Amino acid sequence: MAVAESPPQGNNLNSVTFINNTTGFAAGDVGMIMKTTDSGESWSIQKSGTYNRLASVDFTDQQSIGYAVGNNGTILKTTNGGVTWIDRPFNNNEFYYSVNFPSDDQTGYLTGISSTDTLGFIYKTVNGGDSWFPLNAGINGLFNEAEFPENSNTGFVCGRDYSNVNPIILKTTDGGNTWTNQSQGLTGTFNSMSFPQNSQTGYVTGYPGKIYKTTNGGVNWISQLSGSNAQFYSIEFPENDQTGVAVGTFGYYMRTTNGGVNWTGYSVTDPNNNFMYSVSFSNSNTGIAAGMIGALLKTTDSGFTWNSLKKGSNKWTESVCFPVNSQTGYVCGSGMIMKTTNGGEEWIPQSADGNTVMFREILFPFDNETGYVVGGTGRIFKTIDGGQNWVRQIVFVGAELMDIDFPVNANTGYISGDRVILKTTNGGNNWEQLSPPSIWLNAVSFPSDNETGYVAGESGSSGRIYKTTNGGTNWLQQTTEIVTGLVDVSFPFDVQNGYAVEWAGKILKTTNGGTNWSSYQSGVNTYGICFPNNNQIGYATGGSYGASYLLKTTNAGESWNKLNTSYNNQLTSVCFPFNNDTGYIVGVTGAILKTVDGGGFTDVYSVSEFIPEKYFLSQNYPNPFNPVTNLEFGISKSGFVSLKIYDVLGRELVTLVNESKQPGYYKIKFDAGNLSSGVYFYRLVVSSPNPMNADDFVAVKKFVVLK
Repeated sequence: MAVAESPPQGNNLNSVTFINNTTGFAAGDVGMIMKTTDSGESWSIQKSGTYNRLASVDFTDQQSIGYAVGNNGTILKTTNGGVTWIDRPFNNNEFYYSVNFPSDDQTGYLTGISSTDTLGFIYKTVNGGDSWFPLNAGINGLFNEAEFPENSNTGFVCGRDYSNVNPIILKTTDGGNTWTNQSQGLTGTFNSMSFPQNSQTGYVTGYPGKIYKTTNGGVNWISQLSGSNAQFYSIEFPENDQTGVAVGTFGYYMRTTNGGVNWTGYSVTDPNNNFMYSVSFSNSNTGIAAGMIGALLKTTDSGFTWNSLKKGSNKWTESVCFPVNSQTGYVCGSGMIMKTTNGGEEWIPQSADGNTVMFREILFPFDNETGYVVGGTGRIFKTIDGGQNWVRQIVFVGAELMDIDFPVNANTGYISGDRVILKTTNGGNNWEQLSPPSIWLNAVSFPSDNETGYVAGESGSSGRIYKTTNGGTNWLQQTTEIVTGLVDVSFPFDVQNGYAVEWAGKILKTTNGGTNWSSYQSGVNTYGICFPNNNQIGYATGGSYGASYLLKTTNAGESWNKLNTSYNNQLTSVCFPFNNDTGYIVGVTGAILKTVDGGGFTDVYSVSEFIPEKYFLSQNYPNPFNPVTNLEFGISKSGFVSLKIYDVLGRELVTLVNESKQPGYYKIKFDAGNLSSGVYFYRLVVSSPNPMNADDFVAVKKFVVLK
């Protein structure tokens, strides 16, 4: 059965490497590992089995054996080209920055730092990662990268000292038994090295704008560049010591074609100007740069120009709801509305107003068919067919709209926004402006009837809560302690027991209808709150860039525990629709996180670029194989999709797909257990919905079953 595979998501990509002209890997935050078999044109997500940050990925000369390392002692190993990754943790108190297997699959090096005493280290293995032992570097510092250009004996390590001022370059010629400090007289801090052909000629780069070159194995390092304040995270010379690229902050990179005599600075065309953390070339012309929020850029002219592969996302997902069952749900955010009908396994784009509005809240109050989405300047859209069509509701309001609530029936609803409260009594056909408090109102909640409700927001730096008991005609400010802006308010079950969330970290609680409010300081920024089906167990989103959390209470908000999501960006909204176990969180970079056990996140999806720019059929992997392989394809328009297996005589053997498909990325596992060893072909045909048109796309590739 075909499963739509999200394209690479909006988490940072920290490392990229190519093992031949077409096959490469990228690794990043939240345990992200991706693989390409067509020089970076398309990428598939590998199941890493971890949500820890991965900082480095490297493959041995065997090409099928690779390692990915990162936070909390994570060392992953694959022996089948990335099909499966096995976690072989070494020390949970350590963060690993780089891994390098220079010449065989047995001897490798690992650099990193201890999270307990911030001491840097270099480890070595001589048995393929089964065990690691420490090397005495002779100096304390942070070691960012290890590079062994020719063999496992002669290598270099670069980094910085603990003052974050002085650079470190160490060299060994005896496999790490002894190290020589080569950084005397140098300035800056170093992040990356490249020795393109041998251990004599190499380059090192870092901050601020530093690039040094050696032509005598590190005895002397000559400054190649000064006067730039950029931070360069990665440097690569593809096939010789003349043409090279250094990539870094805000999409800025420098390039030389004469061995560093001259460097010219450029900015990539990526509109987000994302940081680029790693660069790798598959040959002298073709390279990939990876970076912040999932950015992937490709060059085919030796790094002179770079084009975004549009795999990252600067979208925000703002709101999520599952109206009546655990299968059908909706999310909205910056320029998009998405729908799932299989519990979040696939998310299909929907359209409203050309997908240009920052939608803040989506609500299907009573069924899966009739819903509303609000946001932007006076934008209200309604659907009565489960999101197939969204019709704009006409309101003459020039204010930003933030939240919507329909408390007890499909007729009466409320919307809050920038100094505005709107009310409808006829299912959204008409909206009247009430007399609101003159503040920015982020949230509205009418718990159990159309008369008693609450709004929360901010005036300047002060957070405020207001209450009405007459359907919004009058609003009375509630007395709370001094708080900053309030971003959410919820009375989940009755008008007496409610909660409000302050973005600076306080969670407020009332048990008497807002007359009094107590507070709990969570210690992290908070944005949304949800109590699924009782007043005891509840959830709130927390954190910011660098670390995000799900906060959970089991005692009605008296205390809250932080659950680490291993997601490194802000989370904005939380929804546990029917029980305390299955829930969803959405946030910046288009993240959609799912848990099925009340806080342990098993799936991470991304609203990146859901629709490929063109049709494609990727080469299967692994290939040759026995008996299971992966087939991937993408379609840019809806159509009837056929994917079939044929033998060398052209006889049809297996039908894998034969149905209509939405635009998206798809991945299929094919089990060839019933096929004999030999060469076979797989053919993808995408046909236009109009039977009078010719096939939109046809592609054929071959694979080998080897038993």
